[in-house]
Amino acid sequence: MLNKVKKVLATPVARKMAKDLGVDIGTVRGSGPVGRVLKADIQNAFDALREPSVKVQEEKANPNKSDVVHGHSSYVPKEPEDLIERVPMSMIRKTIAANMTKSKYTIPHTSVMDEVDVTDLVEYRTKNKSCCRRRRSEAYVFSLCSKSCYFGAQEA
Repeated sequence: MLNKVKKVLATPVARKMAKDLGVDIGTVRGSGPVGRVLKADIQNAFDALREPSVKVQEEKANPNKSDVVHGHSSYVPKEPEDLIERVPMSMIRKTIAANMTKSKYTIPHTSVMDEVDVTDLVEYRTKNKSCCRRRRSEAYVFSLCSKSCYFGAQEA
């Protein structure tokens, strides 16, 4: 008869951490919602499995460090790199990054600047402002420029 193995409810980070630290995730009691095994549970289980001599050596190396402060671990990262978790990129992300980099270097990026005298357009806007308010709309300079460009292109 086959021995049925029940899958443990755990976060992906906790599963990876358990695998890396050599902790049997099936023996860890979860403290998360619905008994989910969390990263902190794996760390606690790993600390419990370590030899007492290792803990004693650490305490001798750091005599001022207390294990618990206000119910939380007193671990303070030494370097900012300890705060960063690097996750390998998926293939789709790698493809997107490669294509974006390629487009940046192969497609010419251009900007066009030009000066336009819009005094007549501003006068037209101020004259027709009351008409637009009655219709509960607004005549913006950009929308008027866009509309004149559209009609100009139609004539060409």
